[in-house]
Amino acid sequence: NRIPYVISTLTVNDGSMLTLEAGTVVKFDGISSGITVAGTLLSQGTAESPVHLTSYKDDNVGGDTNGDGAASSPAPGDWRSLFTYLVD
Repeated sequence: NRIPYVISTLTVNDGSMLTLEAGTVVKFDGISSGITVAGTLLSQGTAESPVHLTSYKDDNVGGDTNGDGAASSPAPGDWRSLFTYLVD
């Protein structure tokens, strides 16, 4: 089991690369959370070991990260986006 990465916002700048290895779990901690990609995002998940991008409230992937037991559940809108754009 891998420890999940908990983030608010993350930017992959132009010319940079972020590689998410198989089994990586990224949990977003709020409604304005997300990843902005101007460079390269490489997800190396497989059917057996996918990459998960999910809510901080999601206990099904990466465990009970927020430590509240069953008091919260993931829901649409828990985090904002994975946004990519081209840089000239």
